[in-house]
Amino acid sequence: TRNQSRPLREMAQVAREFGHGNLTARVHTDESYTQEVEDLALAFKNMAPSLQKSEYQRQEFVANVSHELKTPLTVIITTAELLNSPECPTEDRQGLTENIITMSGQMRGLVESLLQLARIDAGRIVGAVEPLSLSELTQDAILSFEPVFFERGLQLEAEIAPDIRVKGNREQLRQLVDVLLDNAQKYSAPGGTTHICLYQSRHNACVLSVANPGAPLSDQEQKDIFKRFYRADKARAMNHSYGLGLSIAQSTVQEYHGKIWAESRDGYNYFLAELPTI
Repeated sequence: TRNQSRPLREMAQVAREFGHGNLTARVHTDESYTQEVEDLALAFKNMAPSLQKSEYQRQEFVANVSHELKTPLTVIITTAELLNSPECPTEDRQGLTENIITMSGQMRGLVESLLQLARIDAGRIVGAVEPLSLSELTQDAILSFEPVFFERGLQLEAEIAPDIRVKGNREQLRQLVDVLLDNAQKYSAPGGTTHICLYQSRHNACVLSVANPGAPLSDQEQKDIFKRFYRADKARAMNHSYGLGLSIAQSTVQEYHGKIWAESRDGYNYFLAELPTI
């Protein structure tokens, strides 16, 4: 009937509005609708806020990427212009060239991180998935980071349970450990000791824990710190951190049906990742 076709026409019009970018359009419900039409109208009505949220996240993401690329690009352009100037002293040229290389490296790191997040979001694990020893992989990561901690006057203590095995991609899981250790050395209190532990938490799961001394994270910060481009304080912005490492770590853990979270207690910030074992 005409009365029953009216809500369908309205829904078709709202769908067209969505297609043209107007996510504020809404479908109205009415008691006169049949149950099927009312269910469809409610589905349309509930879909709109989700679409708005996705669009907001997309716009925020684009704005963040633009902001992060703007600074190194500005530095590169300005430095290149100085190099191109006939008035540029010869003795300054090497330093200016190194500055361009450094900024280019930071941009490449950002782009590679974004590409990795895109692959994870698409559910594409690059490389072989195989049974491996997370204990050995973690020990290897610790050996690589010991000089970094030493150079910064920090201590690194480890307690790694032997023979903990998982199924996954070696490169991805190594990056997970690297991200947590790198985060700890960047934001540890001066002279502090970071503790990294790997232990069997349940019969089919293990926990990787990295704890560093530092200013405590609030309850909200413990949730927000895994968001893309999030920085809990100005120190993270000054540390060549794009706020993507922990987001990559979270995406990796979730890809393996695990969970990752942060805690603050007794003067330490803990980052814990639980993964299924085999």
